[in-house]
Amino acid sequence: MSGGAARPPRRPSLDAYSQRDRPVRRHDAQARAALRMAGLSVAVKSGRVGNSAWSRRMHRKRGGKVMARWGLQHLQAIAPLGSQAAAAKRQEKQVRKGTAQREAWDELPPPERGSVAMPRTGETGVYWPEEWPV
Repeated sequence: MSGGAARPPRRPSLDAYSQRDRPVRRHDAQARAALRMAGLSVAVKSGRVGNSAWSRRMHRKRGGKVMARWGLQHLQAIAPLGSQAAAAKRQEKQVRKGTAQREAWDELPPPERGSVAMPRTGETGVYWPEEWPV
């Protein structure tokens, strides 16, 4: 035995942790275990293990599902705000539409003196007299 420092105890691999926590016990266990090993090796090689910035980014990226699964109370609390915003937007759209129609009506030339008013119906361009001759 050499006089060097003692070696620290070897830590179990990531696969040992994942296998202990969530063992693969299905008909395709061998294939799934191989996929798990491949995923772990890719995570280690790309520097995702222990990278909290990456995990926060993934949390934001999957935000909709995360909120649906874990933040249901929050989503239920803010749901009325969305419907109120949609109603306000619809109302604003109606006001703009009405304003545009009034402006278009105001741009029409005034009727000539002594002429009978012929109201226009719809977008067909058909004019109807107010009183029909008998």
